[in-house]
This record gives sequence, structure tokens and C-alpha cells, in this order.
Amino acid sequence: MEIDIQIKRKEIVNDILVNCNIIARSLQKNPETEELAGELMTPDDEQTKPVVARALTEAFGEVKRICQKYLVLGRYRDDNRLERIDETNRYVENVEANPAATECKYHLLTGIPYTVKATSTEEVKIMDDEGSTLAQGTDIEFDYTPVRMNECLTVSSRNTTTVAITYLWGDFGHYEVRLDMPECFNISMTETVKSCTHRMMVDYAMYAILKDQYAEKAKEYAAAFTGDQEALRGALRSRVRYRRPFAGDWS
Repeated sequence: MEIDIQIKRKEIVNDILVNCNIIARSLQKNPETEELAGELMTPDDEQTKPVVARALTEAFGEVKRICQKYLVLGRYRDDNRLERIDETNRYVENVEANPAATECKYHLLTGIPYTVKATSTEEVKIMDDEGSTLAQGTDIEFDYTPVRMNECLTVSSRNTTTVAITYLWGDFGHYEVRLDMPECFNISMTETVKSCTHRMMVDYAMYAILKDQYAEKAKEYAAAFTGDQEALRGALRSRVRYRRPFAGDWS
């Protein structure tokens, strides 16, 4: 019996951000830990991101170690690369906006859902190629799916300003665990296997983020990670029946 489990990276990263923000809000109440709270509030900054990326790689390795008896899909050879957390495609351009509508350079692909982010010092308006307003402000983020071929967005502002525009599209990324389970495996435990795997990766990443900054809290996540491992082992051992075998069954 083969089961295929996908753990979405975006859901893992969202849980990490939520946990970090909960801890940071608690630390902000104490003047002595306000600086630490500020650092934990942004686990996606350029200094912390490599720590998270390495932690997720290591955590997934632990998942595969526990599942090794049943594991079908996995990397044959480890090249020790630091995997990208976000595998979304992206394109960045700078556009000079002014009162006249300025056409962007990037040609959008028809039917592809995009997330568009734009920042500038002046308020700008972003429009489609028919002049309909899609978003307005100085720090903009919106979703857009073009329906016309080779469409380019246009921008305008009251005063001349440089607008940094980022286009994001595609899958954020996921981890895949493919297992060849015994026929008597309790298939209803598949969701539990997935949940335990997800929780393992979140708790391991939180431990990695906190261990050098907030060791006391890091110990809690280390203990939680150990519990997650045991829960995953228990889910993998789940069977729908246990019975005494007979010699006739071996024919």
C-alpha cells in the first residue's frame, strides 16, 4: 500500500512566523527583553533565513530517518546544499512613475496567478493595460491573473518616483514523503502521519531559531520535537488488525 504525503512549506513557514510573533509579543512586555523581541519578530530577515533553511533541511532528514523502513522516495545523495525555503518564481524591476502612465517592462503570462508587490516613496497607482486600477498606495500587494496576451502593467504617480515592483508566481514549494506501507496499515492514520511530520519540522525550526537567543524557550521546542518523533513512530505502527498467524497463511 503506497501513500504519498505532501507537506507544504508555506504552511510550515506561516506557523514559524506565528510562533515567533507570539513569543515576541510576550517579550515586549519586559524592557529587558524588548531588543530580543524585535529580533524574533522577523524570522524572515536575511540573517535568520539561512538558519531556518538549514533547520528545515535537517528536520526533513529526521522525518525520513524515522520513516526509513517504509520510505520509497528520497534523495540518493546529499550534496549539503542549502535548500530555498520559498521556491516561488520571481522577477523584480524598477519603474520610473510620473503623472503619465508608464508601462512596466515585464510581460505577464496569460492565465497565471501572480502576486504583485510594489514599494515607493510616493503614492502610486497600478493599472492593467486597459487603464483599470488594480491597487494604489506606497506599499502595495495584490493578486492578479492576466487574461490578455503579453500584458504589461502600468504605473502613475503625481510626482516622479521610482517604484520597485516584484512579481511572484508558482508553487511556494513542498516536501514529499512517499511510503510503502503494509496492507494492514490503518489508512485513516495518514492524516496523523502528515500532521506529525509538519509539527516536527515547525518545532525543529523554532528550536534552531531560539537556541542561541532564548535557550529556555528553545528547550521547550526541543522537548516538543522529541514528542513529535514518538507520535510519528506511533502513527506509522498503527494497524487495522492484529491476529495470530496460521501455517496455512504462508502458502
